[in-house]
Amino acid sequence: MTKKTAIKARRDFLEFELEAKYLKIDELVEQRRRELERLYAVKNLTIPDIDDSGASRSGTSCNTSENLAIAYASDLIILKLEEFQRAIPKLLDVLEPDDKEIFRLRWGEHTRYDWIQILYIMQNGDTGYLYKHRKQIYRRREVILDTLAKILLM
Repeated sequence: MTKKTAIKARRDFLEFELEAKYLKIDELVEQRRRELERLYAVKNLTIPDIDDSGASRSGTSCNTSENLAIAYASDLIILKLEEFQRAIPKLLDVLEPDDKEIFRLRWGEHTRYDWIQILYIMQNGDTGYLYKHRKQIYRRREVILDTLAKILLM
């Protein structure tokens, strides 16, 4: 795979992630926690060396809620969702005002415009002179997604 293809694939993946997770990240974290709770209840899973009767083999006290807290804190899915959740405010802090507006139009709570609609909206805004061609709005998309990628790598 060429570098250009890899970069495009990363951008497409991040856009998919934003569309799938951005507005419902809290719900997704809570859903995963419920899955872990059900898994724990069904399998009566314990952490090695801990007996759920209330005492560990080492003599310290432990309980189900502590085991679940440890499971939440070490679950890779929850960790990735929380990483994504923390990245969005950082992204919005570093974006230029136009890019924040583009982000809002594309992935915002009450708007879900496609890229051509965003181009027309931005053309009619205060900085509309910057957006004469589709290529220009797609370049802003690349900047937004590349910035998100950098934040996620930190």
